[in-house]
Amino acid sequence: MALYVGGAIRQTVRRYLKSDLSFVIESPNYGGAIRALAEDNDYVYCGGATKQTVYKIQKFDMSKVVESPNYGGTIYALTEDNDYVYCGGITTNEVWKIQKSNMSFLHSSAIYGHIYDLVVDDTYVYFGNVGGDYKPIKLLKLDLSKVAEGAAYDYITAIAQDTDYIYIGGHGPQIVRKIRKSDMGTVATSLSYSELIRALFVDENYVYVGGDNVNKIWKLQKSDLAKVGESGNVGTVYALTGDVDYIYGGGVGGTFHKIQKSDLAIVKSGSYHHSGSIFDIAEDDLFEPSLIIGSSWIID
Repeated sequence: MALYVGGAIRQTVRRYLKSDLSFVIESPNYGGAIRALAEDNDYVYCGGATKQTVYKIQKFDMSKVVESPNYGGTIYALTEDNDYVYCGGITTNEVWKIQKSNMSFLHSSAIYGHIYDLVVDDTYVYFGNVGGDYKPIKLLKLDLSKVAEGAAYDYITAIAQDTDYIYIGGHGPQIVRKIRKSDMGTVATSLSYSELIRALFVDENYVYVGGDNVNKIWKLQKSDLAKVGESGNVGTVYALTGDVDYIYGGGVGGTFHKIQKSDLAIVKSGSYHHSGSIFDIAEDDLFEPSLIIGSSWIID
């Protein structure tokens, strides 16, 4: 019932009502551009530039509870499971595993390239290795050891998942690639988006794609990644999320949009900041009416 949005200039996590995208409340200032968000039942987690820590924020009143140690570089990627938060970024170029209860550092992966997005399932962490060997990487969650890798892609800047597959996008081929989790083999590829892909979201049947300059969100059939639709003009898209009936996207200019999944019609637009980019958006169907938006990433 809520959206959480984060980004630049304003540098706070703001909660909005999903119904009409009206602003409700915001967190304290993070002290830098917010480039990544994650959320669970009770908390929102944000990370980004300058501060380079992960904040744990209470959903109820958006107050800061505690923060992690300094990552040592800008944090571009966050995800979570029941007990841990996982983060990645630049300079340090590692995946970190952080204890949710007190946000203490537990351990890190080997050093890779820049990490701009990551996802976790019950057993593994998946991310793109940018500036290393440019491959999607599969790590064991337990100790963050490397298990497998996929074929090289170039710059992987967006990743999403379902039960059996991960979907990656980025720069270079500018396509979405569907990869089987079990052996990291490529199953399907989409048409070229023609520009850098910055955001992906998947539901039961479709993959939604956003990025630079195309100014539209694409809808792809999950089975074969065939394009089946596109939205109207929404500007450059840095962040995507969704629920049963809608997708939510935002980016350059600090505006975000509520878009009907069925026909990709723009239903409503909201504002994070008149000139500050939105870099990440998280949604929550359990918390009473809102949406969380934040700034996620831009390649340095």
